[in-house]
Amino acid sequence: PNTISTFIPQITDLCLQYIRYDPNYNEDAMMDEDFEMEDGFEDFDEWEEEEDIDYSDDEDVSWKVRKAASKALGEIIRNRPD
Repeated sequence: PNTISTFIPQITDLCLQYIRYDPNYNEDAMMDEDFEMEDGFEDFDEWEEEEDIDYSDDEDVSWKVRKAASKALGEIIRNRPD
């Protein structure tokens, strides 16, 4: 148990990095100046027309990585409150 203490900061950083990772989030579309969502539906059709999307929500398993990283981080917090 004491040998892992030196690796806790690295493990924590990796877990946080994996928790933040979401390939389905398109930050460029959200930050687009033309992106106006007054009622929430104006640009929905634009999202579906994007040709550079090579993934499908049905095939996405990145949630499993985020879930495992959050579990690992939770265990670190639970077992090492310092």
